Amino acid sequence: KIMLVLVGEKTKNLHKFVRWEQEVALSMNIPIVAVNLNGSKGRDNDLCPPIIRDQLVLHIPYKMATCRWAIDFWPEEYKTYKQNGKTGPYHLNTELLNKLLSE
Repeated sequence: KIMLVLVGEKTKNLHKFVRWEQEVALSMNIPIVAVNLNGSKGRDNDLCPPIIRDQLVLHIPYKMATCRWAIDFWPEEYKTYKQNGKTGPYHLNTELLNKLLSE
């Protein structure tokens, strides 16, 4: 129901399998979450794989609470955004992010 992509120093250079997995998820309309291992709260332009950089992908910091929220809620939000024609990267709003990070 969802794909988590761990975004680290080498992720964008792993073309053989990681890119293929992302291509499949995009073609199957599977919601993708980019989990920033460096803790970045939004899209990390330097580390994010190019194939998902401008797609409707949720970008979150690597924390248990943000990953749990993404798994529980992103698939439905993704579906709604897709139906409404939204594109491009997405990140958690500041209020929700602060709440999750304080848990």
